[in-house]
Amino acid sequence: MNISGQISDSEAQPNSLRTAETPRMTLEEFFTLALRQVSALSELHAQGLIHGNWAVDVESSPRANRRDSLVYASPEQTGRMNRAVDYRSDFYSLGVVLYEWLTGEPPFLSDDSLELIHWHIAKTPPSPAEFDPAIPRPLSRLVMKLLAKTAEDRYQSALGLKADLERCANEWESDRNNRGFSVGRTRFPRPLSGFTTVVWPRTGS
Repeated sequence: MNISGQISDSEAQPNSLRTAETPRMTLEEFFTLALRQVSALSELHAQGLIHGNWAVDVESSPRANRRDSLVYASPEQTGRMNRAVDYRSDFYSLGVVLYEWLTGEPPFLSDDSLELIHWHIAKTPPSPAEFDPAIPRPLSRLVMKLLAKTAEDRYQSALGLKADLERCANEWESDRNNRGFSVGRTRFPRPLSGFTTVVWPRTGS
């Protein structure tokens, strides 16, 4: 990844992506881990830092550990869009991780890096609820909002994301059927401008 936060050509080469699926989690496991990740991302953004590829620090995303960066790249990180990379790219990367936890695979997999780039920019994956109707629809919509093609259509703050995820978890725990909850309605202030640091990749990685 270069200083602008875009994926470099050397990082965009998938490494035999079609491997065994990531084991799917129970919803209880999912909510526990997802809330932990969102809290960590919120703390990072509060410090004015952009991670750049949130998935590489998530142990439950084995493809990220193999540094298949393009699988988790936001559309603007591909370098094919005339869009700056900002903190909202972290939301897309996190969305890929959450999608993978819920369904067993990231939204897009291909051994062709150009195909993968095209899909990130132009293709909408099936929602998690389409993949498995047992996944609560509000949770499915939350993940799809994270995966929006443009940063403006994603969450605008980690606090707003955390509030929605906590409500999804609480309503699922109470009645296991939170179908009527609309995500993205709670408004929190956007982080202050001035994000200048890309945390990943680390020195020596």
